Amino acid sequence: MKNNQEITKKVRVQVLFQSGVKKPTRISKMTHIPLRSCERYVSNLKKGISLDRKPGSGGRNKLPPSKVKRLQSNLKNKKNQSKLIKQQSKHPFLKLQLEGF
Repeated sequence: MKNNQEITKKVRVQVLFQSGVKKPTRISKMTHIPLRSCERYVSNLKKGISLDRKPGSGGRNKLPPSKVKRLQSNLKNKKNQSKLIKQQSKHPFLKLQLEGF
């Protein structure tokens, strides 16, 4: 059997709901899960909606080629950036402009 900490919040709420505890305030006090989360979980359980995570869209975030080049050049010049950041912390009137961040 898993420890209480290893069991997810959703599973704890679901078990209590199935055992007859239907009030979100009671579940919240028993499990120390935020009240709003318990309200949302109980609402979904009453509607018959599963508490499992919904799958994402599957699409990846893509950067245009110009931003990829800019990002690569910024990553290569980490030493220069750290010097500029130190200078900016010493002299706040200097403006550090990191493109793309």
